[in-house]
Amino acid sequence: MLQQVFDKQTGQVIYQGPSGTKYQYDLSNFIDKQKYAMDISAQMRDQTTVSLYRNTENGGGILYDETGRKI
Repeated sequence: MLQQVFDKQTGQVIYQGPSGTKYQYDLSNFIDKQKYAMDISAQMRDQTTVSLYRNTENGGGILYDETGRKI
């Protein structure tokens, strides 16, 4: 389950999974799922990033991986 957190670098609310991976969208939320479907940039980040947790955490638009590295 994802938790909302405040990203001090961007000033936006994002989502963090138990692994520490941070996402732009919570795909279990209908509105976020619709926004993600229209956000080609977020989809490309997910397609080009190797993450063991994205599918189980139901996050979309990876911003930071589990090590804290910005994507």
